[in-house]
Amino acid sequence: MEVHPCKTMQDNALIHQERQRLQQMSVQYGSHLAMRTVADRNIMGRVQRLGGYKSSNHGVNMNMGRYETFGFEDFLNMPYETPDFEYNGVRDRVEQAYGMQ
Repeated sequence: MEVHPCKTMQDNALIHQERQRLQQMSVQYGSHLAMRTVADRNIMGRVQRLGGYKSSNHGVNMNMGRYETFGFEDFLNMPYETPDFEYNGVRDRVEQAYGMQ
C-alpha cells in the first residue's frame, strides 16, 4: 500500500524535530546528556513483552514525551480509526502466538 505524502512529511518533521531537540540538549547541557538520552531510548526500545513478538514502546514513548502531545487523531477521529491502534486485542495475539485459535 502506498504511503500518503502527508504522512511522509509528518514523519520527517518528527525526526527533524527530535534531531533539533537532541542538538539543543547537547549545546545547553553538554554532549553527554544527548548521548545518554539516545542510549536510554535504545535500551528501552529493546524490551519485549511476555508472550509476544512486538516490543513494548511504552518506556520510549514516555521518555520522548509522546503521551503529552495532542495530535490530529486525538480529537477528530474515532479511537478505532487511529492508524496505530491494534484491532486485535492482547488476548487474540496470545491465542494466535500459542496456536489456540
